[in-house]
Amino acid sequence: MNVTTNFNESLLAAPTISAALPLIIADKGTFPIALTSLVTALVALLTYYLRPPAVHPKSPAFTSDTSPIIGSFGYISRQLTWYKKSVKESTSGHFSFRLGRRHVIGLSGVAARKWFFEEPLLDLVTGAVILPFGVHFWPPIHDIFKPDGNRARNNTFFLRRMLEMMKTDKLEKQLFRCIGDARECFETILADSPTGVINLPELWKPILRQNCRLFVSSDIADDPKQFKKVSDCVDTLLHTYSVFNVFFKWLPSPAYWRRRLARYGLVRFFRQMYNQRMSMTPEEASRKDDPFQSLINNGDPEPYINEYFTSAAFITTTNAHVISSQMLENMAIHQEWQQKCFDELQTVANKYAGGMDVALVDKIPHIPLKAWETSFPAMHMCLNELIRSWSSFGVMRYNTSPNAIPIPGSDEVLPGHTFAIYHTGEPQFSAKLYPEPSKFDPTRFLEGREEFKQEPYGFHGWGGGTHPCTGMRWAKLQQYIMLANALALWKLSSCDKDGNIDPYAKERQRGLDVDLDSETPFKLPPALCKFEPRERVQ
Repeated sequence: MNVTTNFNESLLAAPTISAALPLIIADKGTFPIALTSLVTALVALLTYYLRPPAVHPKSPAFTSDTSPIIGSFGYISRQLTWYKKSVKESTSGHFSFRLGRRHVIGLSGVAARKWFFEEPLLDLVTGAVILPFGVHFWPPIHDIFKPDGNRARNNTFFLRRMLEMMKTDKLEKQLFRCIGDARECFETILADSPTGVINLPELWKPILRQNCRLFVSSDIADDPKQFKKVSDCVDTLLHTYSVFNVFFKWLPSPAYWRRRLARYGLVRFFRQMYNQRMSMTPEEASRKDDPFQSLINNGDPEPYINEYFTSAAFITTTNAHVISSQMLENMAIHQEWQQKCFDELQTVANKYAGGMDVALVDKIPHIPLKAWETSFPAMHMCLNELIRSWSSFGVMRYNTSPNAIPIPGSDEVLPGHTFAIYHTGEPQFSAKLYPEPSKFDPTRFLEGREEFKQEPYGFHGWGGGTHPCTGMRWAKLQQYIMLANALALWKLSSCDKDGNIDPYAKERQRGLDVDLDSETPFKLPPALCKFEPRERVQ
């Protein structure tokens, strides 16, 4: 049935206005009362948004980029340009803006940057509520993300459990399987692409599979049905955006509901998994040696276990799937760095499996964990340079105190229970800290250069202050493993949809900072790459 037919049938089935009119006028008082109530409600709503609450008198002045009801749409539509303009017109470098009725403080400058990252009263998780690419956390924030000790760092249930999964013995245990996941991905990558052309952002599922092994359970990674259930939900969370709710948190959008339903799908999946584990005999449970079982064995409460794995499946993949595809794209664009990383891989692989008459890809599993973490300086520099650009966005915090906190270097304050943002593009695209900031130049991170160290938190790629990247150890290892398997099997080249090599890719990429105005910084544009088999190398 076509859309037109369906629409017409719906009209025929619905009561007509003429048929309904006698019902409306039967009670002469009903219609005027209903109309008056509706108009009153609309006027009240408009008044509510047109007259937002007063702010602290020492708050920074409001940016001129402000619209009635919505507030500052530039926060969504042109993030870096809007931020720079607002900073420039401010006498202190700080400014106020609104997201609907929410009052938010924008910060800039070295002193405010240092304070922003080090102030223990500023919370990252609550601040995530105003992320412009869709929230994962909804109030109330679950207890596993709340500090429950006196330590300044890693003082939540979530962070402690995450760190436990990345201990050396746990990484060594899963290393071989994670290498196998990467190899399987790249060995079968052209199964559905006769031209050899792949859109790199689509290669995110191997990242999720590896993360399931390390942070959840290999049962999911190895079972196609279970993995599909989890990956379908994570797919929605990664690629569905609800910026509308940044302005109107009380009026859910379609994307908001898709995200909530996807998250509920994960909750239900892990609840069923928990119930299955709890129904096992002690002998059966003893054979389950994975993170899921370890939390059960710890005696952790079921709500904590469910929330931990629901969040871990999404959080561990959010940044990693972006970085992995962009690492491959940079290798395809910058052939000289692809060759350096390939040569580096050969050297390390031959050191640990040099006596074996096998292909390079077969030597990779023999590289020990310590070598993965210490023997790939070229890959490390490329990763840091990539992260410099992809981690340049507005970072959020929330003042958990009811009291105003002075902003260093000014006579202004961050009011109590108020959000704050700092755009890391300020230092990470500064010509002082990064000469030719729009150029891809991994040598910035060579010892002896590192101009970004002139200022505190000049590089924010791995977090810092009270919120360093908890998963940094695995995040680096995962990227090296993925890149190594790709380079061992394929020569990468940037191309068009027909596989024609793009000779101008490097010149086009020199506008790195243009992408920082994207409305959806984690929604990647197509990155077409041609995969050509390498000669058998040892």
